[in-house]
Amino acid sequence: MRTGRILTWKHTLFLILLLTIAVSLSFPAFYLLRRTKAILTEEVQSKAVDIAHTISSVLEMEIDMYQKLSETENLNKDDELWSY
Repeated sequence: MRTGRILTWKHTLFLILLLTIAVSLSFPAFYLLRRTKAILTEEVQSKAVDIAHTISSVLEMEIDMYQKLSETENLNKDDELWSY
């Protein structure tokens, strides 16, 4: 064994094993991260569509009141539209 060598074969083997483990663990973690992001995006989009559908259904049922409200320039507490 030479004393001037920086890395011995044991050190080299340890570094190769460490690199192999790091690479093998990073692929499943990256996949899990991408999949979780995709699932969360789908859920948020689904909830947004549900909320928009609910609002449109309410507006369709009470379109006359909404039309009055949208045409009102100033809204005071005394107006009948205030509670709407």
